[in-house]
Amino acid sequence: MTAAAVIAALLAASAPTPTPSAGSPSRVAEGRWGGLGIAIEVTASGATIELDCAHGTIDEPLLLDADGRFELPGKFVRERPGPVREDEEEKGESVRYSGRLEGDALTLRIQAPSAPRQMPPLTAILGRTPRLRKCG
Repeated sequence: MTAAAVIAALLAASAPTPTPSAGSPSRVAEGRWGGLGIAIEVTASGATIELDCAHGTIDEPLLLDADGRFELPGKFVRERPGPVREDEEEKGESVRYSGRLEGDALTLRIQAPSAPRQMPPLTAILGRTPRLRKCG
């Protein structure tokens, strides 16, 4: 074995071994999340969100950064009281969903360009039954 080969073998042996999760992003757990005024169904490809008087979608996986946060584009539809006509089109808007996972609590914020002020954050817990009051 040459001196260069010995040095290379020693360096390789002393290099830290990556953990299985190294390099693979963490994500929000799939399943139903619920809280006061919010229900979220998280899937491998995104999420559907149901609020008291609105609903929306995120069409990308909810991947978390090192701080347990995500920020993704999505669609948001405001609902109104009363019946919806069969031929009536849903008028949604593009929004930014940002979230933070702390323990088993997922806090979600919705930034809509058309909103005069930022909506308050909503918190959901995995497996908890949501408490929604639909517009009526």
